[in-house]
Amino acid sequence: MEDIQEHSSSFTKDKLVFFFSVAFVVAGMFVFNALTPLVADDWVRASMASTLSKAISDAWSFYFNWDGRLFNSLFGFGSFLVPKALFNIINTGVYVALVFLLYAIAAPKQRYNSWVFLSISLLIWVFMPVYGQIILWQLGAIIYLWGAAQIFVLIWLFHRSVFLNKPLNLPAVVSVPLIFLVGLVAGNAAQNGSGGALVIISLFVIYAFAKNRESIQLWMLAGWIGCLGGLVAVVASPGNASRAEYINTNSLISMSTIVQFQSISEVYFSELKWLLILIVVLYAACTTMRINRESLYVAGCFVAAAFAVTYVMIFAPASTVALRTYSFGTFFLVAAATVLLARLFESDLQLSKFLGKSTVLVLALLFVFSVIPAGVDTAQAWRAERTRMKYIQVQKEMGKTDIQVSAIPNPKTKYRAGYQLGDITGDPDFWRNQGLAQYMGVEAITLKEE
Repeated sequence: MEDIQEHSSSFTKDKLVFFFSVAFVVAGMFVFNALTPLVADDWVRASMASTLSKAISDAWSFYFNWDGRLFNSLFGFGSFLVPKALFNIINTGVYVALVFLLYAIAAPKQRYNSWVFLSISLLIWVFMPVYGQIILWQLGAIIYLWGAAQIFVLIWLFHRSVFLNKPLNLPAVVSVPLIFLVGLVAGNAAQNGSGGALVIISLFVIYAFAKNRESIQLWMLAGWIGCLGGLVAVVASPGNASRAEYINTNSLISMSTIVQFQSISEVYFSELKWLLILIVVLYAACTTMRINRESLYVAGCFVAAAFAVTYVMIFAPASTVALRTYSFGTFFLVAAATVLLARLFESDLQLSKFLGKSTVLVLALLFVFSVIPAGVDTAQAWRAERTRMKYIQVQKEMGKTDIQVSAIPNPKTKYRAGYQLGDITGDPDFWRNQGLAQYMGVEAITLKEE
């Protein structure tokens, strides 16, 4: 009886701590979203926003002229039809949903493990290159954060069926078209990220076939075909070809394949070497302790996909390989690390749990030392942007149509949305200047000479 009461008390405590962990992540993400103003391309899209029908038309035109990511282009144009305050809530929800998807893949048998749950956000915070561009910048979040969420929905469906023996309990007439659509959206989310999703679900299906070919269901084939179709649609889109032609024509950077490979390797290992080392350590620990070999395979699938989505960029124009393009590879590496970390907490060995908790505590320490500078940097940008917008509005009400404004302070941390994106310039014809001017309803906005 005492054992039952003790177990019940422990379970209640775990639930309470887990609830506060989720609340901490939600609150933190919402605060950073709320302190993030529109930046860079956001002003251009905001100036174009008017109606839903126009957003659909703009996205369709974009598919044929610049970008093959049709669904996320639609989300991108459509997001500026709603107030920024509402977007902050939606973006926070998408981030939390992604964290729960990663948690469901990593720790499906651990319902209330706060250590694992928090480790996901900590890993993303510490290791994600240009964090602000990926998570907080409105257009960037829709492409990279929302794209990752779309991709991990598909991966989660395959994972729960192959490794947890939880197939979809839906009739084929429902599951086949539904998962085809999920696969299509995931496949169209991003060129390299969607390719990584295809690699992962293919490796999952190969494992299922080797283990028990009867476990492969028709909806899996539909999801795989949908993902492939979405990927082909984005890679072969007229807009993608048009964009590549424009970049190749106007780019000042030209690299051979070998030089591009070297350049990507230098950036990749410079930005993510400690995450890769952590994965190697966790993998070695799990292997030594003979912890759940299936999980080792799953982690290996994510690592393979991470390298694939990174090095496929050697075929992209050099000027397009910005730090944010490494985001999907980072998400896959985070997934691999979390899978391995969760296995340590499942083990009965005290050494295993000690290693897991020590890892999370180190990540938490890195978070503590970086969150205050990040918060200050983000808050300063928010205050400067508000001051600028109020000044423009006052000048507009005074009848001025050619307005000069002060520059926003340069970002000091990677956690600010404007990091490496740039501000408006002294040239009224620069595209960012034109977007902001059109949004504010004036003829021209330029930076003051200081």
